Amino acid sequence: MVFATSGSVLALAQNAQAAENAKTDIRTWGPEANGLALSIGVDKTTYVVGQPIPLHIAFRNAHASEGMTLGICEEVALTVRDEKGKKFDQVDDDDRPCSYSGPRGGPLVSPGGMVASEQNLMDYQLPPGRYTVVGEWDTAAYQDRDEPPRATQVFHVHSNLVMIRIVAPE
Repeated sequence: MVFATSGSVLALAQNAQAAENAKTDIRTWGPEANGLALSIGVDKTTYVVGQPIPLHIAFRNAHASEGMTLGICEEVALTVRDEKGKKFDQVDDDDRPCSYSGPRGGPLVSPGGMVASEQNLMDYQLPPGRYTVVGEWDTAAYQDRDEPPRATQVFHVHSNLVMIRIVAPE
């Protein structure tokens, strides 16, 4: 089987230090879907308007039977909502660069392995308030021998919930 994804683009960890930090970060995982899991997290819970808000994203192949190759710029769909349930969309989504300096063909997430990514929530231009953030990673298994490839199983992998607060500058 081969896996493919769809959703919102992220920048994968770009250097050895970021990759090493990703291995030691404590993560909260969303529910597993066929051995796959998604985790999102922030460094702190309160940010000032306009301040970078790095969202750490990790994809885990907990016990899927085969390794999985992520795209060069892996994709996850984020949903950001305020206290009243209003959804906030990303600003200039198409202009975000994809920065990846890993092996050709994208990283392999072997059974038991994990790949880390990061996205800046500052792209949502959130006004002061409290917000929830969740992610969804859609991926499909394909038959290798089919021409053209045919999806045999689709997985919807949901992340844990993250809460942040944005405050006005003093």
